Amino acid sequence: MLGRVLKHCVRLGDTAARLGGEEFGFLLPDTDVSGAMDLAERIRLLLSHAPQGEAALTVSVGVASFTTPDAMPSWEQLLCKADDAMYEAKRAGKNRVIHHDGLFLHGMNSHINPTVVPECTY
Repeated sequence: MLGRVLKHCVRLGDTAARLGGEEFGFLLPDTDVSGAMDLAERIRLLLSHAPQGEAALTVSVGVASFTTPDAMPSWEQLLCKADDAMYEAKRAGKNRVIHHDGLFLHGMNSHINPTVVPECTY
């Protein structure tokens, strides 16, 4: 079921990969922040409405981005920011998408004021 949802959401040239356990990552070249957030929200909605037995499936998504090659952090830093945002989405009540823009976290589908979380130490 997850594979079908991902296949319908990602474009040719995008990369979806399992990072471990129940965590997945996406590389979305030539995609701005709005496009990445839209994709994450589409995936969240499709998975949360997919039949999963009696329990509803929740999807917490963290998004990190850069706008120019000069502004790109290392891959480890980019992954770390996405991971921080995902854990903030979980702390904020799950089943939401949050973007980590370096200083602030902005949540979709949330009425809370998220806080900056400490950087991870990969």
